[in-house]
Amino acid sequence: STRPKQIAFSGPAGFLGSRVLLSILDAQAHRRAHGIDPGEVVLLSSSPGNLMRRLFKVQGPERMKNVRACRVDYYHQHDEDSW
Repeated sequence: STRPKQIAFSGPAGFLGSRVLLSILDAQAHRRAHGIDPGEVVLLSSSPGNLMRRLFKVQGPERMKNVRACRVDYYHQHDEDSW
């Protein structure tokens, strides 16, 4: 039983990003099924509303419980160390 993680990544775009997100959601579901805090996923997107709407349609609300999206402006925030 490890400490829950907060995972932040850009996307998910393309095959690799989608596979990473699906793996994380599977791991969170496994942790929830065993009564362990699943942690949180933070997706970075220039259009977080559209991203979350699309993911909710595909994954459903139960798998998306611990996922949120934040708006980022890649043009202005790209060279910053922290946001």
